[in-house]
Amino acid sequence: MVPITIPYYTHFSAYTLSLDCSRTQYLLDKEIASDLSLPYEKKMMERKYEGDVSAACEDALEITSLRPTTKELALKRYIVSRASDCEDAELVVEALCHLGILWRDLSIYAEALDVCRDEMVDFALPPENDIIAAANCFGLEQVQERLDKYLVDPTGEALRLLGCLQVQLAAHSDESVSQTIIPWFRHHALNITAGFDVKEGSQGDAKLLVSLVASYRDLAFLKDKMLPRLLLSQDHQFLRTMAAEIEQEERFQPTEMRSEIIDQLWDSFISHACTELRSHEENPPYWERDKKLDLAKKCISLCLETGKHHFLQSIFCSFYDGTLHNNSSNEVARSFFLPLLSWGCTFAKTNDTWSSLPPWIEFAEKFTTSLLDMLAEADSRYTLESRLSKILDLVHFKSGSEYLMNRILPGIDHKILRAKMYGAYASAVLAAFAKPEVTPELDHLGSMFMAKYAEYVPVHGRDDVLQSFKKCFCFTDPLAASAMARRMPTIAPAVNWVDMHISLFADLRNLADSPQKTEALVPYLRTFFLVWMHKTVGRVGLTGRSPIQVQIERWRCSCHFCQAARAFVKEDPVKTWSITIPQAKKHDKNHLDSHLQRLMGFSAELEKDNHGSEGLRVKFSADPIGALACCEKHQQEALDVLKPLRTREEDLKSILGDQYEWVVSVLSGVESGKRQRPQCSGGEGNQIQPPRKRQKI
Repeated sequence: MVPITIPYYTHFSAYTLSLDCSRTQYLLDKEIASDLSLPYEKKMMERKYEGDVSAACEDALEITSLRPTTKELALKRYIVSRASDCEDAELVVEALCHLGILWRDLSIYAEALDVCRDEMVDFALPPENDIIAAANCFGLEQVQERLDKYLVDPTGEALRLLGCLQVQLAAHSDESVSQTIIPWFRHHALNITAGFDVKEGSQGDAKLLVSLVASYRDLAFLKDKMLPRLLLSQDHQFLRTMAAEIEQEERFQPTEMRSEIIDQLWDSFISHACTELRSHEENPPYWERDKKLDLAKKCISLCLETGKHHFLQSIFCSFYDGTLHNNSSNEVARSFFLPLLSWGCTFAKTNDTWSSLPPWIEFAEKFTTSLLDMLAEADSRYTLESRLSKILDLVHFKSGSEYLMNRILPGIDHKILRAKMYGAYASAVLAAFAKPEVTPELDHLGSMFMAKYAEYVPVHGRDDVLQSFKKCFCFTDPLAASAMARRMPTIAPAVNWVDMHISLFADLRNLADSPQKTEALVPYLRTFFLVWMHKTVGRVGLTGRSPIQVQIERWRCSCHFCQAARAFVKEDPVKTWSITIPQAKKHDKNHLDSHLQRLMGFSAELEKDNHGSEGLRVKFSADPIGALACCEKHQQEALDVLKPLRTREEDLKSILGDQYEWVVSVLSGVESGKRQRPQCSGGEGNQIQPPRKRQKI
């Protein structure tokens, strides 16, 4: 017999047993398996992990035995006792759930749920069929009894646990089990919704509630028992998600009751959303501003989708009151409603109903007035230009902005006159011209801009005008550049514009590195040059008519071919036009040629239409410089204007293109004292012949 000494590592004093080996081993196993040995195992766990609970959880996740050993039980208790010391609470919950599934012990689930509540983490849903397996081991009544105490408090965690139970227990094959589950679930679902903390509502909870009710397809229970409580929620996102989930849930049939539930949820959502829109914060951060803007857009879109147009007025008023009137700074208010105004105009392009709704029109008018009030408050040119540029962005919307145009433009006119900052006005409008799309609204804006800019030029120096006007080189659309150029010569003294543009010509080379700018700059300068020459140089007497207009008036033939051509070319002798006179013959062409050859840039040719019949096509390419040469007494006036450009041949070539050689010939002929009329670049046979001397009989 061998004496065995048990060392002092338990909570008992050391003592000696004199037993045989087999008996000693039995007693030791029994003692270790009892609760008396747990302090020893706990100390062993403390020594092994030294407070590293995460390492203990990782070891617990590696356990695979279906029946726990003493060390494994000690490990589980160590994890539970030190859960608050672990930085990763989710790892603790995962380890406990793993052990509960493995050992079929629902009490471990309860401990995991306690950790969730203490550490404020979501309850990790166990894998599939684990609760069913537990029900098979312990019985359904025992499962309900053990979990009832965790479903008393109406919290999101209890709701998620209830969802886990419902989803898995509802799939139980035993009908008696399902019949037991339904009233048990309803009891707890009603308790949760009855006392649900409205501040804790979340989208996840809303989706889970809808899924639970949909699994039983019981809309009556949702409407009569749950809905009155849910409508008390102040969380508009919770209500919005509930309504959207019910709409998308296929297990709910499209009945009148379903529509009624959805309508009540949507109405409650909009009501609470308006309350939030009306709330305000002094100088809010940008994320709060974006959040409020996003909420307003969602409410507006919802009203249009559901046909609840009667809510629009309340939404707009709430948004307006919560921004402009509740912010001491107008700049803060502008940061709120200008993006919404732009979004509304964009939305109007794809929604015809929206653009005609009175609440939207009233909202746009009210916000536009507030925007214009801020223009007069600008204390610097930069501030005015910045604000005005953002307002002018609204001009480019084709649909739904006509009422804006009728109010923005006169309002801008009034505010700019008060601010006396025409330079900033010019810069902002020129930036608006840089948009890729030329709309009728933009064309109207350009006309107004030219009228105001003409008043600005004589008062202020040319250098200031040049600095503002150089922004037009940002044009990305040549059509916009040409359209702007066609207006300019008609609204200001010619000498000012020409003098200014001669300085601009020198900048053409500096812009050569930018294809987009050069592409628009060349047609702009060319159009301006030709139009200005046509309308301002070579006028006959005090009539203000150019030589080309005089020659058209001298076209005395009254045949219908000549009348049609004459009426056509008198309409606008600036652009390139063409007209087709049907049922014309060759002699008609010769007849017209006898008249057209006197006019620069005209040609006539016969062509067949799609049906094979011949017609006379008259083409007219404006050549105002050629028309000037027809009046010899005005050649010197033309020379005085063109002469400064002779030193900039490269610039002149870029501007005039094919007509450069002709302009040079005009200048050379005048300088040398010759009175020759150069050939025109018009159609075939379209040449100006010197007058024939009459022969004496």
